[in-house]
Amino acid sequence: MKFLFNVILLLIIILNCNPPSYKSPCSQESNFFKAYATYNTIAQNKQDFCGIKITRTSTFTATGVGTGTGIGTGTGIGTGTSPAVLSSTKDIIAYSIPSLGVTGIINGTSISLSSTTVNSFTPQIAIFTITGASVSVSGTPQISGTTANNFSSNLNYLVTAADGSTKTYTVTFTAPRALGGGSSLRIWLRADGLILPDNSQVTSWSDSSGSGNDFIQNTSALKPIFRTNQIKGLPVLNFSGGKNMGIAGATMLHLDASGSFFIVFKMNASTNSQSIFNVGGSNNRQFDLTHPSLNFSPGRNGVGSWITSGASIPLSTFLAIGTV
Repeated sequence: MKFLFNVILLLIIILNCNPPSYKSPCSQESNFFKAYATYNTIAQNKQDFCGIKITRTSTFTATGVGTGTGIGTGTGIGTGTSPAVLSSTKDIIAYSIPSLGVTGIINGTSISLSSTTVNSFTPQIAIFTITGASVSVSGTPQISGTTANNFSSNLNYLVTAADGSTKTYTVTFTAPRALGGGSSLRIWLRADGLILPDNSQVTSWSDSSGSGNDFIQNTSALKPIFRTNQIKGLPVLNFSGGKNMGIAGATMLHLDASGSFFIVFKMNASTNSQSIFNVGGSNNRQFDLTHPSLNFSPGRNGVGSWITSGASIPLSTFLAIGTV
């Protein structure tokens, strides 16, 4: 049986591999020779086959084309470096002029400075803190504690953020003693110059100009009322109900020369014409609020010089008005 199996197996191989015209396996035309030679060219360095030495070649190329369909899922985690996000902050958070002892009040993009002692505007150096990358005034770079500016007019500080966006802050310096060259201030009444409890009656209101034009009211029913924390933390005097104050002896106010007038005030109601300020004399100065339109009307009695503002003044709103 064993012998017979070997013969049959051999017959099957021969029958399946033998071409129609039989060639010797060692013939170079034989499929066995070609297959063996190809294999050894790829996988072996040197082999002898049928007395022929075969040496492996250094390259092997193949070309194939395939098609197929596949579905796959997977999860991946990666790390890397993202571009830096530039800051857009561009605020001025502190501002002062130490040489004058003045600290700015920042309200939105407005910075207010005031001094009761400065009598002339000379270049001053400010110290400030910003959250932006740089700051300039009229194109000039500003360095805190180094750059000097003249504060006789408003200064616009342009703050630039790291991302290139900008914000403008307006710095205003109020120094009444510096008006008119520092020698023409005749009267200056400051509510914050009074130190009184809230709702106190005011008997006298000292003139801060140095001219001695103090306001006085000795009649209790006519005394104005001192009110604290009414506008940006500052106090005011309430003159409602016909309350008023007068000057015992005016100094350098009865003049024919021109003058300027400025006031911060609020009207709570309009019942009749209101005289804000009136200095007696043939050519007295007077500043009124007319009724019912509430126009501002400055003028001088005796010379018929009266001018009325074109816009009405709103009620219950603090305003700064003036005439030059």
